[in-house]
Amino acid sequence: MGMRDIPNYVTPMLPSNFMGESPTARVCNEEMDIVHFAVSVLVDGPSVLSFMKELCSEKSHTFYPSVFNEPFTRQGEPVDSRHNQITILNTNLNVVGKADTEHEFYRYGNGSVMRLDLICEYQFNRKGYDSIKPDPVKTRLGQPTTIENTAPGGDPSMDPSGMFPM
Repeated sequence: MGMRDIPNYVTPMLPSNFMGESPTARVCNEEMDIVHFAVSVLVDGPSVLSFMKELCSEKSHTFYPSVFNEPFTRQGEPVDSRHNQITILNTNLNVVGKADTEHEFYRYGNGSVMRLDLICEYQFNRKGYDSIKPDPVKTRLGQPTTIENTAPGGDPSMDPSGMFPM
């Protein structure tokens, strides 16, 4: 279960930590990085489907065209964009026993509460993210790097964010 806390890039050589076979069959390629991750939330019973719909909905964002180029300064006018990059791959839904010992100090109200466990897939457009992707992650994925592949403290087994053990 400890691996559920660590998202993973999915490649032909590095399969998903979360499922034997992905229903989308997507893997990292020259244009996209594919990351699988798990998330668990407590949701008001009647709101489960709307939560899932919102998670996967198209989102708007604004970015500066050259913000990711060295030296990471804003250049040019902001660009507005819309995208949906999250796909739910697997769900598990359970009723929360509000009277159970593990929930005794929480105040959920009178309505039903559900625990929603999701396995999701996130798509990163490499054109927009490669310039800020940590070099140890690039090395793990077999992509070109720009600096020496060591994390803070000299541990090459961890990327600088500490999120992706190598």
